Amino acid sequence: MRPRFWCIVAAAVSLVSLARAGEVKGFVRDAAGNQIPNAEVRLISAAARVVQYRTRTGNDGSFRIEDVQPGAYAIRAGMPGFREELGPDFILKGVAVVEAGSILLQFAGCDAPGVSCDDFGFGPPRTPPIREGQIEVGRNCGVNLDEGTDKAICRDDKRIDLWFHVDSEARLELKPGRSAALSPSCKNTEFKKDALLVGGRGPGSQVCILTKNGHHSFVYVEEEVSNTSPSIKLYYVTYK
Repeated sequence: MRPRFWCIVAAAVSLVSLARAGEVKGFVRDAAGNQIPNAEVRLISAAARVVQYRTRTGNDGSFRIEDVQPGAYAIRAGMPGFREELGPDFILKGVAVVEAGSILLQFAGCDAPGVSCDDFGFGPPRTPPIREGQIEVGRNCGVNLDEGTDKAICRDDKRIDLWFHVDSEARLELKPGRSAALSPSCKNTEFKKDALLVGGRGPGSQVCILTKNGHHSFVYVEEEVSNTSPSIKLYYVTYK
């Protein structure tokens, strides 16, 4: 009889847990307010930046994530051809329903991987980059964005502009080199020495680097990153 008793207890605990679960819903739209169907939405833990839940938007651009356990979260949304966006942190309490509103995705720039721009000769010629390429960077290794290379540097080196680093809490981050600086959104020109957590980031996620030589480099994440990822795949374009 004892095994049956424990099964009943486990089932009861599971039902109580579901009864306390909440819900998160909202929309994913472009900058003009048009709905984006089939966009990926990931619910990540606010502190560790670990993906806890994921879904895709419907034809009307809406999403709904049910049976979400109480806790602190943030929402990431992305779609090929758009920049991935990170919403603000929020706290879900009990059976509450969190209305995330509309998450607006900006079109990816002409430098983004897989994006081609052509003005058919009507506009001024674009400034060509001095370096561009793809690179896979292992943990605690870095990349020289000025010289351009397909091989990471896995030793302390003043040439490194961007590190893929493990912090003191075993979280993965992108960290500027000793003579470089980082802008987490590329929406402004405010570059800092602060590291950026990359757990939960996916394709379309973008950061900007002011290199050691004063050049601007646009860096894109090409595959989803978790805190167990042994490496990160990046695409970069560097301009004077």
